[in-house]
Amino acid sequence: MSAPRSVPDWRLLGLEPGGRSLIEASAGTGKTWTISVLYLRLLLERALSPRQIVVATFTEAAAQELRERIRARIGWALARLAGGDEGEDPAAQWLRARRGQAQAGVDAARLRLALAELDLAPIGTLHGLCRRILHEYPLASRAPLRLGELVDGAQLEQELLDDLWRTLAQTAGEPTGHAAVAWSLGRRTLDRYLREALAPGVTVAPADATAQAELADPAFAQRLHAQVAATRFARSNSALRTRLLEVADFAAAGAADRAHAQVLAEGLAKALEQPHKQFHASLLQTQAHLPMLEQAQRLVPVLEAAALAPTLAALAHYQHELRARIHARLASAGELSFNALIERVQAALHDNAQDLGALLHAAWPVALVDEFQDTDALQYDILDRIYRAGDGTPRGRLVMIGDPKQAIYRFRGGDIDAYLAARAVADEHMTLATNFRSAPAYVAALNELYAAGGRVLSADPAHAIRCDEVAADPARREACTAAGVACVQPLQIHLLEAPPDGQEERIEAALAACANHIVALLDGGHAIGGVPLQPRNIAVLAHARRHLVRLRELLHRRRVPCVVPGGASVFASEWARELQVLLYAALHPGDVRALRAALATRLGGHNWQRLRALGTDDPAAQQAGRWVHELGELWRRRGVLALVQALIEHAGAALRAGADHERALTDLRHLGELLQEHSAQVTGGDELLAWLARQREAGDARREGDERELRIESDTARVSLLTLHASKGLEFDIVLLPLMWAHAAPGNDRVAVLHDAASGTRRLRLDAAARERERCEAQDERHRLLYVALTRARHACHVYALPPTRTQRGTVAADPQRAPLDAMLERLCATPQRDAMPHVRRATGWPWPQA
Repeated sequence: MSAPRSVPDWRLLGLEPGGRSLIEASAGTGKTWTISVLYLRLLLERALSPRQIVVATFTEAAAQELRERIRARIGWALARLAGGDEGEDPAAQWLRARRGQAQAGVDAARLRLALAELDLAPIGTLHGLCRRILHEYPLASRAPLRLGELVDGAQLEQELLDDLWRTLAQTAGEPTGHAAVAWSLGRRTLDRYLREALAPGVTVAPADATAQAELADPAFAQRLHAQVAATRFARSNSALRTRLLEVADFAAAGAADRAHAQVLAEGLAKALEQPHKQFHASLLQTQAHLPMLEQAQRLVPVLEAAALAPTLAALAHYQHELRARIHARLASAGELSFNALIERVQAALHDNAQDLGALLHAAWPVALVDEFQDTDALQYDILDRIYRAGDGTPRGRLVMIGDPKQAIYRFRGGDIDAYLAARAVADEHMTLATNFRSAPAYVAALNELYAAGGRVLSADPAHAIRCDEVAADPARREACTAAGVACVQPLQIHLLEAPPDGQEERIEAALAACANHIVALLDGGHAIGGVPLQPRNIAVLAHARRHLVRLRELLHRRRVPCVVPGGASVFASEWARELQVLLYAALHPGDVRALRAALATRLGGHNWQRLRALGTDDPAAQQAGRWVHELGELWRRRGVLALVQALIEHAGAALRAGADHERALTDLRHLGELLQEHSAQVTGGDELLAWLARQREAGDARREGDERELRIESDTARVSLLTLHASKGLEFDIVLLPLMWAHAAPGNDRVAVLHDAASGTRRLRLDAAARERERCEAQDERHRLLYVALTRARHACHVYALPPTRTQRGTVAADPQRAPLDAMLERLCATPQRDAMPHVRRATGWPWPQA
């Protein structure tokens, strides 16, 4: 394929049929603005109607914003055509040039019609587009005429996984075959493996059958014995010699013990860590290569394949069985999951590719797909099938807009390999290279940081995703000042050279310093555009929500208003825990331990002195018992919502004294309403309490709309505490990153789901090489997550750091196990460019005093 054409400007981007365009953005470079003006071009230059233009993005909220931005752009163009002030921005210049071509009347008519039709336009998520396909083309897609309710399939998957484990546990006698393998994995591991296997587009890669056959061949054992005997090792008890003889004995015995095969693979791999120490010096001097060494290196994956074969076969078996059960349950309930939507449309395009694909292309000759870096292989395949003819040539126009540097959703199925594959076949490339979000000084600081710390967002210097320099918007005039002086070093790296020993102690120190730092910023005479800095101007980003909850506690002690937004389940709140304790006590008024636990809550209102007095003060104990008994009676007479309201009134003064009183009242009332609603579906208080316990166990994983924390008006005036993933797409005046140094790799037991270049699919693998590749890909994503975090700031960012070569468990961490911030700081320390960063300040310590 010829090199793609480089397009410098949106006005020159080819929108004619028969091609694919890639628009690659960076944070804050105006993707939404670009989509809106391209939409305008399609309406006017190609005379398309909104019904013919697909606009797809990642979330419903983003889709709604795109629709309104497009509506506003059409209204803007109509006003300009009517003679309004056009201005000097590129869109106005383009429109003025068209008016010079005597197009004003025709253009205005088209735009008025477009406004009237916009609510019918296919603007939404890719899941929404797939639902539209099944609804509007039921015959071609072989879909039922009534699709049913769209549901999240995660709960159904978990129910079926629970059923599977229950079946395994209740099997009479010892399990055999696949059941024996599944049982040996244990419930937690089996659940983890099968959840990954059930993701859309994932196949379970079988073990290499040829390798297994080789091990079982008696002649192989004889040959290996002979090779070992003929090789001069450094000594008779050489680790490599010993391991190879064990492999030969294993093969001679029939290679049936799969667990032993894994032990042999690990032992052989360890012996190969320093291979040249295993052979005699004379052998190393006289031979350019060592056949025995090559044989040993080849045997490690052979043994691993033999060890993993039963597990992979069992996973493939249960993957097929569970997928069939999921489809059957959804069909019987008249429901459709989000995953099933994608799978059904993709299957229809493959089974009936020409008819359905041609119909969809005729209806939607152009698609603008935003956040393309977050698509997965199945979603890309759907778009590819629609916009590619049967002979393989492109048809229509597929415009892909994305930023691979912000591809951070692997855990949701986002597949950066799908993006890179799409990029490779685009015939036009355009780059958005001006940051309109951030102040010029901060843009300069980021350019300096990545120039000195490494532009490649990976530990692999040859990786395709880079952070290249971007320009700043010269029109930005709003400045961040401290005591009236402009902040010329808006990116500040605060290095604590002598941190505490333990990881948890380091985290606690960073969060305490962050809370004090925020107080210092608010009290330090800072201003944005001349307006004094307010809590709403500040955001703190961290990987784990539990760290944000802890920071919220620290800020509340300092009387700093803050909020942890982001759609978290109200069942994950502390008030849900307290309600569970109190409801249990109300159901069991004679249980003294339950009574004490209830009184010890904030809603119960007893401090430790009052609790201690209950042991000796009978009247007080009797009064507390009566109170709990009355709560139970109130529940039985008037319902659980009345009980919750009584608790709010009982603890009213204590709740109002807290810095988070508004959030507390909102959460408690919301929980009461949810409990009251569900009480109609259960037969008694014990069942309702069990339901509440299950919701709390699900915790932050829940994302169903009715159960999210309700947003309160005052949230907008508070310091925002967000997870890194939740912050994507948002922007804040000042950002603090206290824990990027703690963002290291997880353990070695992760399941590897990897892109297979030959088939284009994602394959679940368990071998050591796959796990290592998985760790490297996860590390690459953490580099991208650091980029997302740094680019949320408009004016300033404070990054807390520790010595990048600090030890962990006595050794210095290395890629892919360490935080990307550490890798970047180590490169910064080693390059002369570290002294050429005038907009970056490197400070020592976390010096903010206790507030």
